[in-house]
Amino acid sequence: MRIALGYLIVALFVVSAGPAHAQDLVVRSDGDSVNCHIRGSDRAGIHFDHLVNGKLEHVYLRHGDVRYVHKGFYEEHFQGSATIRELRGFPYFRVAVQGGIGWLTGVVNENDPQWLQVHNEGLRYGQFLGGDVHYMATNRWSVGMQATMTRFGAVTENATFYLVDGSTRKGRLVDDVQIAFIGPSVAYYRSSVKHRLVWTMAGSVGSVFYRDKAVFLEPVELYGWSFGARVSSTLEHRTKSGLAFGVIAARTLAGLTSMKLRGDPIGYELLGTTGIDLSRWDFGLCLSYTY
Repeated sequence: MRIALGYLIVALFVVSAGPAHAQDLVVRSDGDSVNCHIRGSDRAGIHFDHLVNGKLEHVYLRHGDVRYVHKGFYEEHFQGSATIRELRGFPYFRVAVQGGIGWLTGVVNENDPQWLQVHNEGLRYGQFLGGDVHYMATNRWSVGMQATMTRFGAVTENATFYLVDGSTRKGRLVDDVQIAFIGPSVAYYRSSVKHRLVWTMAGSVGSVFYRDKAVFLEPVELYGWSFGARVSSTLEHRTKSGLAFGVIAARTLAGLTSMKLRGDPIGYELLGTTGIDLSRWDFGLCLSYTY
């Protein structure tokens, strides 16, 4: 009889978790969420009831251990027919695109002729486009892939070229450089209490692909490959639809020590100990969607 009475009390509590009771949401400071019935609060904390392994428990949490409280949350959002994604409490995926200005941080050689320094200085500024896809493993961490494409260019007329026989020749110097990065990434998220402002820090290690469609008197194409690392930070304003827009700053570290000439299967090592420094800063706008 006592066992049956106990089951009846639990069943009545579950039933009462409809429109009248147990429709509140408490998110702890560690990120765990609790579907409960908030009984009240005082200056130090809040009191609430919830079911644990079929038993009704009363819990008291201090305010320092509570991140977010929403009374009537489940009644407003689920109304008795919650989807798996809604019960999860945070999105599954985040897709983002970015675009803006790229700035190569390599130092221009002061020993080069003045016209070549001006040419290389013009090569330091370009445009970048990027995107990433992440799976939200928790409400703070995600894993995924990140890719960017940056383009730099410069043109100099009447450049001086030194030929193999020791003579010189004036001609057109053109550099049309494309640098692509792709690799796996990990991202960390922090948001405001109402999840309207979202700050994201992402890190990635991957492959860097270099291509220069150049003109050194005659058209040539140079290409190379190396490893690189990228760290980005975004600050976005998220709408109720899941769309967010904001700003991004990113730092890419990479270098190139060898290249190949299109049509030449051998390739060659670059002169000097540092090769070509492909490290850069990216600044721009970003747009993302979480689902």
